[in-house]
Amino acid sequence: MDRGFFPMCGINGFFSGVWYFLRGPLEVTLKDIYMRRGFYKKLLAKIGEFNIKAEKNLLERGALMIGWVEDLGYNKGMFIHPKLYKELIYPWHKRAIELAHKYGAFVNMHSHGNINAIVPLLVNAKLDVLNPIGPSDNMDLKALKENYGDKLCLQGGLSKHIGLMSLEELKAHLLDRLRIGSPGGGFILSSEGDIPYEMSIENFKEFLKASRKYRVNKPLSW
Repeated sequence: MDRGFFPMCGINGFFSGVWYFLRGPLEVTLKDIYMRRGFYKKLLAKIGEFNIKAEKNLLERGALMIGWVEDLGYNKGMFIHPKLYKELIYPWHKRAIELAHKYGAFVNMHSHGNINAIVPLLVNAKLDVLNPIGPSDNMDLKALKENYGDKLCLQGGLSKHIGLMSLEELKAHLLDRLRIGSPGGGFILSSEGDIPYEMSIENFKEFLKASRKYRVNKPLSW
């Protein structure tokens, strides 16, 4: 920090850790959850304890933010019922968040999908940052800002289709996202996906220009 660096380090996800590394594809993981619950809990405990140890190791070495990728849903909802999330995954999320806070660090969780149903739980666990707040996933930046903007930093908000927008459409989209997300702070402008390969250099430069211009709260104009 004293040299201008903010080290963010990543660990495996918990739901996605089992899915990606132990029991993929997704259909197999979901069958485990619904048909072999005890077996799934054992797998989750294995990767969960590994994640917590890795997180502690990173925190002891100076990490100031811990992040993980979870991908809990698709655009119409979650892959598992919110009650199952609360029973199986949430305790691990809460534990990882509490550990980071014990060391004075922040937590940034990534999840694609419409996960509106569990945002209150994440807020209750004191998650610091949620990304990517994807329009394509029906994650409404305006509603999330109004309901949780004083408790949760929102990262994202930009459509994954920005590469197909004209320059004027891109400017309008950027300003719309900034007008909604910026008031009061707690918003990090970014895309719900990577920078699209089809995005023109000119439009990418405008994207960077807006990002740099409004990295701190100020009156909005192009």
